[in-house]
This record gives sequence, structure tokens and C-alpha cells, in this order.
Amino acid sequence: MKMLALAVIFTLIATNLALTEQQSKLMKRIVNGQPTKLFERPYQASLQVLYLGNWYHICGASIIDCDRLLTAAHCLIFPAETMRVQVGLLNLTAPPNEYQQTIEIKAFKAHEDYINDISLGVPNDIGLLYTKTPFQFNANVQPVKIASPGLTFDNTKCVISGWGKTSGTSAGSNILMEVAMTKITLKQCKEEYATYGIAVTDKAICVFDGEST
Repeated sequence: MKMLALAVIFTLIATNLALTEQQSKLMKRIVNGQPTKLFERPYQASLQVLYLGNWYHICGASIIDCDRLLTAAHCLIFPAETMRVQVGLLNLTAPPNEYQQTIEIKAFKAHEDYINDISLGVPNDIGLLYTKTPFQFNANVQPVKIASPGLTFDNTKCVISGWGKTSGTSAGSNILMEVAMTKITLKQCKEEYATYGIAVTDKAICVFDGEST
């Protein structure tokens, strides 16, 4: 069982191993990015899981309230009691800074219509995390601003941040990185992904960097 659990962790961290080379190019994260500066992304959180006495970063999350975060549903495969979030930090391995907080997870809820199938576009890959204790908001721990309903932000520059891969073959970064991307239309997104044989749902949000999405 221990070997199985470890395999699940490594599989979650490197989900693109089973994809084709072309499909993997579409799964890039913080490629060609730069380190995030203090106070720039105060909503950014690191979701972590405990295994054999060590904590592993598995996914990013965004603070949306004093005791709730938004993350991907595919990250919610471990018991809540084995998960925590760290907020206010820039480096996963550096000593804690004055803004950093570590909070245990009380419960989580994946979208009820989430389907973990890339051939279907992995629809509704979204979920909520509930913390045992509330965050103490400070200069580097704040909820993300929620856009008004109906806005598309098509052809608008946006910023993606996280501790993801810094190249197509690298491991995840210990330093919080970010990169500016352009939000493209759903029509453009479906056309781009069709080239790689990947479905896109009508609720997908797609960005483009000039070479890949």
C-alpha cells in the first residue's frame, strides 16, 4: 500500500507522462516565466500532501475567502486529514517568512460533474478546499478578486502563477513563478486543441503563448 500511495503522488505530480509528445506540449505550466515578487500574488497557495513524514507540493490553489480555496478537482484524491495548504510563501524550501501560514484542510468538495477523462476535455475540473482554521489576512495573504459574471477577457493578457514545470521536461520549481499569457476565444481554443486530438469543453479557459496553449 505504501508503494501504491507513493506512485499516486508521483503520478499526480507528473500527469503528462501518459500523453503523447504533442499533447504534453499543451500541458506546460510556468514555462519561460520569472520569479514572483513579494506581494504580487497574495492569493496563491500551495496544496500539499503528507507521505511517510514528508510534505509534498501537489497542486496550486487560490484563496477565495478566509477559510476556502479553489483548486483543480484532479488534485482532490487524498484524505483531507493528509492535506494542508501553505500561503504567503514564495519558496517551498526556504525558511518561513513573516507572512507565511500553514493551515490544515478540514474537508474538500470536487465539482459533482467532474470527469477525469482527457478525451472529453476533463470537464468541470474544479473543486473547493475548506480549512480547519481561517487565514489571517496580511500583505501577502489575500483572497483573489473574482470577475463579474459574463466577462470573457478574450484577447486580454493574464498572468499564470505557480510552482509548476519551468520547461517541458523539468521537475516542478521550488520558487513561485509567473508568466504573462493571452486569453484566447473558445473557438480559437477548440481549433488549436483539435490539432492534438484533445477535446475542449464550452466552459474551458484557454491561454496562448504564440507556440502552444
